Amino acid sequence: MIAIIKKNKRFISFSVLLVIFTAVSAFVFPLLMQLSDHYSLSHLVILLTITLTATYLAQFLLILLKERFAATLNKNNLFDLLLQMKHMPYLQLSKKQPTYLLNRIFGVVDAYYLFICGSFSESIRGLLLLIVSILMCLRIHLLLGIPLLVLIPLNLLGYFLINKQLAHRMAIMQKTAANTNKELLTSLNHIDTMKQWSDQIYKQLFANELESMYQALARTNIFAQSASLAISMVNQVAQIGIYLFVIEGILQQSLPSDAIILIGILMPIYFSALSELTKVNLDTTTLKTNQRFVQEELIAAIPHPNLKKGQEIAQLTLSHPNIALEKQFFQFDIDTTILKGEHIYLCGSSGSGKSTLLKAIAGFYPAEGIHLTYVIQNDLLSDPPLMPNERILYLAQEPTILSRTIEQNITWGRPMTLEEKAYLEETNILTPLFTHRNWDSYLKENGADLSGGEKQRIAIARALLSSADILLLDEATSSLDDDAVHIIMKALKIHAKERIIIYTSHKKDDLAFCHRTIVI
Repeated sequence: MIAIIKKNKRFISFSVLLVIFTAVSAFVFPLLMQLSDHYSLSHLVILLTITLTATYLAQFLLILLKERFAATLNKNNLFDLLLQMKHMPYLQLSKKQPTYLLNRIFGVVDAYYLFICGSFSESIRGLLLLIVSILMCLRIHLLLGIPLLVLIPLNLLGYFLINKQLAHRMAIMQKTAANTNKELLTSLNHIDTMKQWSDQIYKQLFANELESMYQALARTNIFAQSASLAISMVNQVAQIGIYLFVIEGILQQSLPSDAIILIGILMPIYFSALSELTKVNLDTTTLKTNQRFVQEELIAAIPHPNLKKGQEIAQLTLSHPNIALEKQFFQFDIDTTILKGEHIYLCGSSGSGKSTLLKAIAGFYPAEGIHLTYVIQNDLLSDPPLMPNERILYLAQEPTILSRTIEQNITWGRPMTLEEKAYLEETNILTPLFTHRNWDSYLKENGADLSGGEKQRIAIARALLSSADILLLDEATSSLDDDAVHIIMKALKIHAKERIIIYTSHKKDDLAFCHRTIVI
């Protein structure tokens, strides 16, 4: 919590100043009432108008400041968390499931925003309102201020105990909701399958999950609202008692007649501020719950040092590699060195571990017996230097297609140069895509308007434009016919002749494109 405040101290400091200023507006009228003997009504009206105008302008400035700051805050916070998720070890990320983590991350961002842009400044405002309300009540009569003083620790302690239990319930609720959303998103990402489900199948898949999600929410709300109700009843009894005390005091002439007006103004201010403090307590609990998720589930990856400028992979050595996964262990009887420019066909029966070995070479899985040798070729090759995993590109059978243009899908968002377009056109890899499309054609979610082969063509084009020294093609041409594969492999031989390429394929004819084979 302290780290969050320090990180945003400039914004928080300015917010606190504005909040203190805006809190004054709540006491303008009762303060001016006490000056009614010294100023005329017209002067009081002018003072009230000027003060209220200034305070409401300050509130508008606070809103403007908060929301503009919030846009940057939310973007930076979300991006930092997404990068943290991206850098998680491959096995951990796969195990925890990215869609579930993404749902939880959005909850973290919302909680962070509510605390920084709302709760913290509101706590300052609430505390100020409470102090001034108590002081003004004590000025009227000592017995009016003492109950208000007692209610503060009573409320804070009560809500602290409530929120301690609530934090546990909220963690369960957030996990349930994230799991349900994950399953729904998974089904929506496969429209062809979902459209074939009957309503009954959809119900049996998701009705129980939705029921669990909303029941968890209901149980959390029932606990929070019923526990809060008990504290609210104590506050209400205290408020009624204070009103009765004032009325009795006025009747017995021990209190001035205008005390009822002042108390009528101060009590709503006091109890509203008290309510704000308890809401701050709840927001703080939500923030702590989400921070615990970040600490426990967004496992940090071991950082990899940058390569030196111009450093490239010269060779890959496989010395009896072994890979230990959670429930499987792979050991390969391979002892070879693959040099720059070699194109290798990796063959083996289904389930022999071809994909596992390629992913281990890519750095996804921890492995022993896989060694890369780097050399410095040219100081201008990479500025800034690339990370080691950017020197190796793994192409899966099902490529990722974003809802962007063909150009943006190939370059991952950056504009493509004319030279790059001419280069790809020369390879003829993308020719079938441009029969009814162009570089600016917008693709649908997951490439719904593309065939499997067209998606794979885009992936190969990405590989050719990449800076990777090693290309790992894991059935990356499986959806293409023989003629198309021939064009692509010929393009790779010409345009990627300096790179190490290791590819797998169920088509034995693809053996013709390699320099040698490795059997596992």
